[in-house]
Amino acid sequence: MFCKSLDEAQAGDQMGALLRGIKRDDVRRGMMIAKPGTLKQSNHIETKVYITTKAEGGRTKPIVHGNFLHMFSKTWDTMSVVELGDKELVMPGEDAQIKAKLFKPMAVEPGQRFTLRCSGLTVGTGVITKILDPLPTAEADVLHLGKKGEKKLARAQAASQAK
Repeated sequence: MFCKSLDEAQAGDQMGALLRGIKRDDVRRGMMIAKPGTLKQSNHIETKVYITTKAEGGRTKPIVHGNFLHMFSKTWDTMSVVELGDKELVMPGEDAQIKAKLFKPMAVEPGQRFTLRCSGLTVGTGVITKILDPLPTAEADVLHLGKKGEKKLARAQAASQAK
């Protein structure tokens, strides 16, 4: 805050921080400052989500297993892949328990709120209920390949095992 010393700052506060030993180029917009050990980074979370209807600014199509959605929370955003578990799809206007695989590890905690977007529309909103074990490196790398890349990788692995 302008001309005031603060013990803590909340989202929306404008503040300056003296960070010794860190160069200006090492800090980017959206980064978080936290006491070591207080926040956990993860790329695999369980959530409770509400899928918005067309009238609420969402879309008419349902969410299906494997959808790629852009997830926004606090100061970060990343692409995610949706896992619906035993359900095949979630229609607009429904609540659902979903697991999300994030493209990059992000600072997450239970109770943290987020928004899901796709093609400029707010598809859903929700809250993180549980932090799951991080994805293995090989599985996290496959996320970047997309559905066609997954098939290509599976064929390559099958061919290498056949040799």
